[in-house]
Amino acid sequence: MKMPPITSGMFLVSSPTMLDPNFARTVVLVCAHGPQGSLGIVINRPTGIAAEQFIPGVPGVCYAGGPVARDEAAFLHRFGSAVSGAVEVAPGISFGGELDDLRELAAITEDAARQWRIYLGYAGWGEGQLDLEISEGGWIVCPARGHYVFDFDAGKIWSQVLSDLGVEGRFLASLPMEPRLN
Repeated sequence: MKMPPITSGMFLVSSPTMLDPNFARTVVLVCAHGPQGSLGIVINRPTGIAAEQFIPGVPGVCYAGGPVARDEAAFLHRFGSAVSGAVEVAPGISFGGELDDLRELAAITEDAARQWRIYLGYAGWGEGQLDLEISEGGWIVCPARGHYVFDFDAGKIWSQVLSDLGVEGRFLASLPMEPRLN
């Protein structure tokens, strides 16, 4: 499978052979990538923690964004430039911004839980580390799409993103958790 170069706004889809429990069957949105390293958010791991417990008045649940700084929150949303300081990382997906702006928009937006997500922690890679993991087959790279982040059941995102990549992706999505047992 030919993969595009890694940049901000790409998904990293873990290979079925990924053994690291932090990333097995995950989809990571790359929010920053450069010579110094990369930062991403795991989009498909709900924690079961109500967002309300972390940020009063906010609907939905918190997601585990990655193994780094799990006590810090990051936000992905569809509000774009309506949120001060937000950065659009892919079409229809913005990262971060002012929490007060997000709260205000969530309060007046119908179905706000489908407009933004709260992630506890993030994934980080040092200089060259992510490129090495990709070259070793740990990740499949593809363009990010907002509907996967905001509209899909978290338990189905990994297999759906792979399946949407074509025949080879559908094959990979069909592999069992322990491919060597197949």
